[in-house]
Amino acid sequence: MIRILRMISLSLAPLPLVWWLIDGAEIFTKSKRLVEEVDPLFGTKVQKWVDDFTLGLLPSGTSGLEWLGALPLMGFFLGVGLILWFIERKSRDVSQNAGAPK
Repeated sequence: MIRILRMISLSLAPLPLVWWLIDGAEIFTKSKRLVEEVDPLFGTKVQKWVDDFTLGLLPSGTSGLEWLGALPLMGFFLGVGLILWFIERKSRDVSQNAGAPK
């Protein structure tokens, strides 16, 4: 069971990097995007902020999803995978040494 969880965690580790590259490779996470709209009545350009989540390499704040970043996500998955690998290795060593005479 630990082996399966470790493999899932380690296989999920590169996904935030792929998501970051697809999302535009921004340095900081953004929750809004500046959009230019043309006023149909006067023909002037108006800039408005629109809610649009863009994953960044690093987190940019603590509100909403701005605490999310590709590097912290990858670190979390790699950390869980490494911890599970150490647990699996330790339990395998204990089980192999259980039958050895003292």
